[in-house]
Amino acid sequence: MATATGGDVVMKLLQEFREMQEEARVQYARTDRAMERVTRQTQMLAEHVERLATELFSLTVEVNGIKRVHGKMFEQVGRTLNRLAEAQASDRQRIDTLELHADGAGKP
Repeated sequence: MATATGGDVVMKLLQEFREMQEEARVQYARTDRAMERVTRQTQMLAEHVERLATELFSLTVEVNGIKRVHGKMFEQVGRTLNRLAEAQASDRQRIDTLELHADGAGKP
């Protein structure tokens, strides 16, 4: 019958502890690699977000420029329509005056 001595038990416990240490080292290495990948991807994402923010700002500037140009165009169209309406009213007055003179000149 084999009986384990105290030294054998301690040696077995030490061996199991060393195996657990090795397993922990492997797990730490996997965790470190995963953390490095996450860190790299986070940095890349931050760079992409920064570029996107820059592009979005540029787009905002361009849209504001378009809005300003369209506003000026509408103002110009409004002024042109007002001038046309004034010219039409003036022409109408001249026509009315000419018709009155023509009617008056044609009567004995």
